[in-house]
Amino acid sequence: MKSLPAVISLAVCCFIVPIQGQTTGKDPSTHGQQSANTQTPKHKDPATGTVNIDTVNVDKFNVPQQPDAAGKAEKDNEKPPTYLYRLVAPETLPNTILCLIGIAGVFAAFYTLRAMKEQAGLMKRQADEMEKQRSAMDGQLGIMQSQLGQMESSGVQTEELIKSAQKSADAAKISADIVAKVSVPTRKIRSLRLAL
Repeated sequence: MKSLPAVISLAVCCFIVPIQGQTTGKDPSTHGQQSANTQTPKHKDPATGTVNIDTVNVDKFNVPQQPDAAGKAEKDNEKPPTYLYRLVAPETLPNTILCLIGIAGVFAAFYTLRAMKEQAGLMKRQADEMEKQRSAMDGQLGIMQSQLGQMESSGVQTEELIKSAQKSADAAKISADIVAKVSVPTRKIRSLRLAL
């Protein structure tokens, strides 16, 4: 929004001031200089009606005065056309249209750049959030790796417990077998007779 006043002042300086600063009518001082700089004929031959000015031959004709020349003085005294009329006059209308299209293009570019700036801000915030997520995932990875290490060590401990329990079970069976043989008297039957 800071550049909007600059764009408006530029439009005023480039569009309104040059048209308002122009003067209408003829400037007598420059007109007089042009007539003083013109060359005078070097050779005049009144018999043929031709005037030689350097290499240009101009024939003199008796031309009657134009009928509208009398009204020309009144036309010069008329009020110059208004600014709005000159703005939409056929000779300046294409330039006016192009100027309006250019101003509309400047506004469109301004709003496009503002939208791009907002989008860049959103992308920066998204990148910051993604960085936070990455650091959180790094923390989770560390925790999972430590859990995996603990699971591996607990697996080793479980295997050792299983081996130890197996040894205890084997020792308990051996002890039970020994106790069973010692504590229970056994009798051997040599023959069996049946009475009938």
